[in-house]
Amino acid sequence: MFRGQVAFIGTLREQDAVVSAGSPVVIALRLKAERRQISEIELFVVRTEFRGQRAAQNVENLGAPHRLFLEAVPLAERMSRADLIKTANMYFSGMQLNDGRQVYPFAEDCDRIENGAAATNVPTTSGQVRPDPRTATNYSAQWSCKEQFASGLLHFVTRIRDRRYVAVDQERGLVFSFIFFDHAAGDTRRFDTPDGRAVTAGPTTPWTWELAEMFKIEKSRIRRIEAILERAPYGMGSGWSSWEDQMSDRPRDVTAR
Repeated sequence: MFRGQVAFIGTLREQDAVVSAGSPVVIALRLKAERRQISEIELFVVRTEFRGQRAAQNVENLGAPHRLFLEAVPLAERMSRADLIKTANMYFSGMQLNDGRQVYPFAEDCDRIENGAAATNVPTTSGQVRPDPRTATNYSAQWSCKEQFASGLLHFVTRIRDRRYVAVDQERGLVFSFIFFDHAAGDTRRFDTPDGRAVTAGPTTPWTWELAEMFKIEKSRIRRIEAILERAPYGMGSGWSSWEDQMSDRPRDVTAR
């Protein structure tokens, strides 16, 4: 059922006085349509450097949308809208103050892409040693989605809030969300891993990530995650939610009727 919301992640060029062709940026765009007219436009823009490259360059290097986002889920295996959102929300709940002991609904071949760059399953290069999740003190992009969560080393993400699920495609098993990740720093940097090792990790000053994140879900398992993110002032809100909802980690299907 179409609920009047569409969402998109891609790139565009901002015209400026320095670069005649315009500077590339990454965007997440949401439109709401009512009675064949656009009633809401939400635009999130990422302009920063990310892992040594501009985020827009990384995203453009991906080329076409990943094939998984285009593939339809067999009719008999399609999940309800509520169950798709529930599965996506388990990702955020599992990362918030991550302890490595929850149920993490990842497929074995799950990949996560952040600002166009691989954030999981990065190959080990020549002369490099793959960190051991059982002994490492920081999570690694060389690990799988499940290994990162099971390590308990994402604990420093203290709150994931204003969880707005703005578009769901049941035919393809897609969920699109806008969220904020808070890093409170301070005492939250000190925690124990699942095997009891004391670790200090994470940002040393409070700050927030603003994100748009899309999930591909099949058989109640997350197969692919693509996110764009930009650092924001600590505690910043979206402007699309009440103060209470902006500060809450409660999931919200904003198109529910």
